[in-house]
Amino acid sequence: ASRIADEFDSLRLARSPPKVTIADFPHLWVKQWWDFTSKFGVGYVLSDGSVGVIFNDRSRLVFESPTVVAYRVAPDIPAIERGASAPETVRLDIERDTPPDRDVNKKITIASSFRSRLLADADAKPIETSRGGLSAALSLSHTVAPYATTSDEEGAPYVKDCFRTSKGVFWRLSNRTVQCNFVDGSEILLATASRLVVFTDASGKQGAHALEDRAFETDHDLRRAMRWTKDMITVATTRRAR
Repeated sequence: ASRIADEFDSLRLARSPPKVTIADFPHLWVKQWWDFTSKFGVGYVLSDGSVGVIFNDRSRLVFESPTVVAYRVAPDIPAIERGASAPETVRLDIERDTPPDRDVNKKITIASSFRSRLLADADAKPIETSRGGLSAALSLSHTVAPYATTSDEEGAPYVKDCFRTSKGVFWRLSNRTVQCNFVDGSEILLATASRLVVFTDASGKQGAHALEDRAFETDHDLRRAMRWTKDMITVATTRRAR
């Protein structure tokens, strides 16, 4: 009988989601962005102050300090095409170093314009702003210095992928966080490594959930947002496979 009781307790505990709070979530998200894909790409500001651009050709540039940038070639360009000896990431001091080619030089100029616009007036159109992120109280109590290394890669964190669908904007960050800003004003932050979700509904109500949380079965808005997120992840996977 004791063995059966132990097995029942184990099953019950396995079905009970762990209690999580917003403080358990990685403190990084896309705070503001300017969608200029009609010409260049998307410029963004992360919650730690990092500013970057993901260009239409899927190359990426992030300011690691006010004068140092990291430029990353598009992930789908093979080494044979960019040159076997050419690095995937190039770091430059824009005040001292000479860019390796005209394309990188042009993108530094474009990224600098994005940065100036994003930091000058966050409320100006057409700049869009996250209505979720993490709570204001958490943001204030976990202040991160601008250009801090909170990525799983060397250097400042950055956006690895970004695209817009009829449902909203999808972001994949270098620290493995997925963020979706939906057309109804709601937002999901998904930490794939820790299996945590922070959901902000259209009214601004915010909550943290483990992926095993029963709220995914009972909360209609959360369930719909997760369905949309899965659809976007499928699109992202297809893009990466191309």
